[in-house]
Amino acid sequence: MKFDPFPVLETERLILRKMSRDDRDDFFAMRSDKRMHVYTDTMPDHDISETDEYLAKMLRGVDENRWIIWAIQHRASARVIGSVGIWNFNETQTMAELSYGIAPEFQGRGYMGEALTQVIEYAFGTLNLASLEAYTEQENASSRKLLQHLQFIEAGKVDDRSEDGTRVYQMIRYRLDRQTVFMEK
Repeated sequence: MKFDPFPVLETERLILRKMSRDDRDDFFAMRSDKRMHVYTDTMPDHDISETDEYLAKMLRGVDENRWIIWAIQHRASARVIGSVGIWNFNETQTMAELSYGIAPEFQGRGYMGEALTQVIEYAFGTLNLASLEAYTEQENASSRKLLQHLQFIEAGKVDDRSEDGTRVYQMIRYRLDRQTVFMEK
């Protein structure tokens, strides 16, 4: 996959665009918020240098065509409120995994569904993927509801132990096939 030029996706309320080092303050605000890490094996950033490392890693992966990750910019405020990505492409590049997160104060307002709808259309229409997968912790009811609303179906469960061994995350794997999306239209 080649992500050059980087695709900008737009909705009524959002602009999905390439991350920038200029987004560091918005990403630090999200990544340092403990609520963003409840259902994931990640730790809050304690220093903005950790956010700088994260942004550098994400941009390097895009430049190396290993993944694509968008900053979700709120049109009304011009603030970056989250991110959404496609990564873990299989060897034949017909299947990949979604990643997504949104600042807690913007949750529950339909922004992530709006962003994911555009990303799903891009994945199936432009990248011509056959399927997408998404993993979410079984206790994350909002994420599960969102995936089900977007027609993902439960495709299995995986236990994922935290890096420090103190917690087991019970992840549900969801799957959406291209034919499901295009049969609806």
